[in-house]
Amino acid sequence: NTTLNLEAFINVAKKLNMNIIPGIEIETKEELHILLFFKQFDIIKEFQSFIETKMSNIKNNKKIFGNQLLVDDSDNVISEYQPLLLYPLDIELKELYEVSMFYDLLFIPAHIDRDDGIIGRLGVLPEYLNEITIFEIKNIENQKKITKQRNNNVTFIFSSDAHKLYQINERINFIDKTIFDMIFRRV
Repeated sequence: NTTLNLEAFINVAKKLNMNIIPGIEIETKEELHILLFFKQFDIIKEFQSFIETKMSNIKNNKKIFGNQLLVDDSDNVISEYQPLLLYPLDIELKELYEVSMFYDLLFIPAHIDRDDGIIGRLGVLPEYLNEITIFEIKNIENQKKITKQRNNNVTFIFSSDAHKLYQINERINFIDKTIFDMIFRRV
């Protein structure tokens, strides 16, 4: 629910001459998880300002939930983020989708086949998401079922949904550089 460490990550990637896709995982009011990827780096701070209008007033209890550190590009701790990031934002799925279209973000429903994913929580994909063709799933066995529901017009990404370094899975997917550049307008 925050983009505040993206700037440091982008700076490190530039130093290492790496292509990156800066993004965020948002938890909606319905407790749905949505991945948003930025096609333009210059709107990240503006989007963060928008997110902060949707945050709860609940402060993080680091004894229970751990630290929420903000770091610089040398991994030095700058500060601790006080609002609890594990709490859903005050934004419904439909509004988040509309806002993501306004900001021209790549909108990917996360782990749609898990309990906190769209299908797991709602049972179906809402009609207003009919334009969405990229989904993140956890279980490769669900790919055929979801593809059938969407008439084969779908692309899947698989991830480890890692929140700690040791949780990151080995890469099983890649994006061809030409396609990467086209999606993120770097051609």
